[in-house]
Amino acid sequence: MKFNIVKENKSINLLLDIINKYTNLYIKKKENEIELIKINSLKTLMENSNIPISYRNESINILNKEMVRLNKENENVSNIVNVAYNELKNNNNNNITKDLDEDWLINFFYHAKRVNLDDIQYIFGKILAGEISNPGTYSKRLLNILIDLSKEEAESFTKVASLTLNDDNHAFIVSNENILNKYNVTAHDIILLDEAKLINLEELTMSEANKYEYNGYLIDLFNDYPVFYVFVLTKAGKELVDILNKGININYLKDIIENYEIKALKYTKIIEKKGKDNYILDEKDENIVNNSLISGKN
Repeated sequence: MKFNIVKENKSINLLLDIINKYTNLYIKKKENEIELIKINSLKTLMENSNIPISYRNESINILNKEMVRLNKENENVSNIVNVAYNELKNNNNNNITKDLDEDWLINFFYHAKRVNLDDIQYIFGKILAGEISNPGTYSKRLLNILIDLSKEEAESFTKVASLTLNDDNHAFIVSNENILNKYNVTAHDIILLDEAKLINLEELTMSEANKYEYNGYLIDLFNDYPVFYVFVLTKAGKELVDILNKGININYLKDIIENYEIKALKYTKIIEKKGKDNYILDEKDENIVNNSLISGKN
């Protein structure tokens, strides 16, 4: 595998340790196994000159396919590790105190070598970087889901991710028909994502909050506590939304306050979340959205 990695900080050093351990335990072992198979096969062929040519050719083809497969697995892992490196190289977090879970890493690389799509490799790289920075952030279940995610399911989730709000307990999208239709989220999308274990098909009610998170911003509804009917994302779905972070859509925020008769909302960039209702906010990135329908009535 080819990596252009330079030791820069604690996170990068951990990444290098993981690479070395993985290549020693898996890649080198596989390469040695294949070389041994090749040597034994050639020895057998030399000792048995009466073996039919067709059988010899078939044996060679099997070995060639195995080498191609291994090379592809190496390439997949290399691409993922390079994404992780690019995520971590500007990370100055030298206060990593937790150890990475051995079972999680084994599961990660078991799946990583099978990831052929560029988009999923990018997500896997971000997951590895996030797990190194903060061990325990991403579940093995998310990895298991991603490896089997179809293109159609991925496209459906991308639409949902751009509309996902968070309170302290759940990530969700509102089930308002007007809003979902406007952003082309169909019943078929919801059913697909339920089957993929990224969202729950059962509709629930949210009504006790006036502050929500939305892709890196805190949404403050002031004195309004609207009743939202919602589809709640699974834990894996929430983790994937956090990775994708599609950014905020101001028109979507306007649609929410208009459809739920909210007077206004304020959205402010979150610098850091320290705990429940405890945020460090960037007041330079603070904006108000007024409900033009209500304003027009006054």
